[in-house]
Amino acid sequence: MGNFSTLEKWILWGTTIICAIIGLSIDGFLGFILLALVAYFATKFAIKKHDERFPASLTPQEREAMKKEKEEKDHIKAEKKAQADAEAQAVIQRLQKAKQDRMQAKMKCPRCGSKNIQPAGKHTEKFSGGKAAVGAAITGGVGLAAGLLGKNTKQADFVCMDCGKQFKK
Repeated sequence: MGNFSTLEKWILWGTTIICAIIGLSIDGFLGFILLALVAYFATKFAIKKHDERFPASLTPQEREAMKKEKEEKDHIKAEKKAQADAEAQAVIQRLQKAKQDRMQAKMKCPRCGSKNIQPAGKHTEKFSGGKAAVGAAITGGVGLAAGLLGKNTKQADFVCMDCGKQFKK
């Protein structure tokens, strides 16, 4: 039985007997044996796992040492996660900066020719006839307002940082 306490032994045998009786009532003698064995080993495993996590035989000082060790491990894990997150954020920022630099190298302002431009956002059209037609068809005329939602286009809005001209590409 290992080094189970008296209470743990009572729990182990109690669950085994209860499951054996249930097995007997469901499937006769074979159910009695199978369910009793399954219950015995499952309960024994659960008690061992419980004892590993919450050792009852340790002194208060040993428990406190285990608690501090666990806290230290958790702290180290949190530091590693924070460091990995910071590195990932740095990589994302580098990639975004490179993309913006490539974009700025290709584009120039139509008014002054400057390459100092910034994206202002995705371009949307003010009124979408397609959305209005679908909205009207579905709701019988009331959905014409759906056309006011506009639609996204493949164009993007940009602003020249030198002359202030807004344009789309």
